[in-house]
Amino acid sequence: MKAIQAANDHDALIAKILDRRQAFLKALKTWKTFGKRWSNRVAQVKKLGQVWASGSVGAVAVFVANMDAKAYLADAKTAPGKGPADAAQGGGVVSTVLAQATEQLAPLGNIDFMGKAVAALTIAGVVIFIGGFAYRYGSKRKKEELRDALDLPSNAVPA
Repeated sequence: MKAIQAANDHDALIAKILDRRQAFLKALKTWKTFGKRWSNRVAQVKKLGQVWASGSVGAVAVFVANMDAKAYLADAKTAPGKGPADAAQGGGVVSTVLAQATEQLAPLGNIDFMGKAVAALTIAGVVIFIGGFAYRYGSKRKKEELRDALDLPSNAVPA
């Protein structure tokens, strides 16, 4: 009620509330199954709410079959794990170890092929290492989006 009394533009308030609802619904594992119907329902509620907010009369809610499926917080998607990022960063460490091994084997003779192989593996390791950082960043961003959509406190981890 305080939000309604504090708002100058009730249509904008309704739009904001229903945008938050849509973000919550998109964060659920069951979005692929019910998403189209939920979106229709949210759009219908938005239209009706904004008609009422602006003082108009005459808009009527229309019931569509199977549009009343429930959305539960327990159905929320899980946040992506950091495992692939950690594994990729470990690959970068392995490339460093290979480079050191090449240096130690150099006195044993002509190891031109081995040097090229280690160089290729080192480059691949660096690429994988950078990919791991990018994955970790994307994972963190996705977790924050889920936390916001589900209205979880900042210290809560989406399941």
